[in-house]
Amino acid sequence: MRKTLHHSELGNIRKLDIPRSGVVISLVSDAELAGLITYLAAAPKQAESSRILTLLEAMLELSEIEFPAWAEEIDGPMLVKRKGRMVPNPVLSEVAPQKYQRQLRIDELQAVVDHELDRFRFRPFAHRLLGIGRWNVMWRVSPQKPPQVIHGVMQMDAGTALQLILDLARAGQLTRLRRCSCCQKWFYAGISHRKFCSTKCQQKHYARSEEWRTKRRLYMRDYRQQTMAPRSTRRK
Repeated sequence: MRKTLHHSELGNIRKLDIPRSGVVISLVSDAELAGLITYLAAAPKQAESSRILTLLEAMLELSEIEFPAWAEEIDGPMLVKRKGRMVPNPVLSEVAPQKYQRQLRIDELQAVVDHELDRFRFRPFAHRLLGIGRWNVMWRVSPQKPPQVIHGVMQMDAGTALQLILDLARAGQLTRLRRCSCCQKWFYAGISHRKFCSTKCQQKHYARSEEWRTKRRLYMRDYRQQTMAPRSTRRK
């Protein structure tokens, strides 16, 4: 995601590169990201918002799971039908138990994603691409009301929030939505390795670590030795 331009009300406008898609680029602003973070923070208190949170958490967990590479040979099919959907053959639970459990978790999370997405209405949009004889076709979530920007934060409903989440997912940027490792608040990581929502939380987290405490003890020991030692023996 690269910065492209700045808007007086929306903040920085960034470009989401979406490969292998009819949509070449999609734009996302600081106001939209701030609005989404605000929306997620209030999600546990509202039924509609909590469904978006459930969907996002399932998608994030799916993004972190490595799909098992099945090379095992069994008597019978690798997949069997259970409760209307295809699942790994239970025989695999004895042949490759770890892979089997991982695949079950993947299937469970995918079912959550499918179920939550089924609650929304998607509208198709199509327009002809200039000069290349192809059409750009995309599906957008129908928002309940037009979004408004208040003090640099775009107010969102479930449809607007979901559309932004899906755009981030298509661009490979979904995992930049994460919880702070210290306070557990949602934030957007402009830098991919960022784990904290603020410098304050980062410092607070490391102040609790054993490594920091060890360095602090050694520092205080040296400090006391220097300040309590006779003046002639103190380090210059």
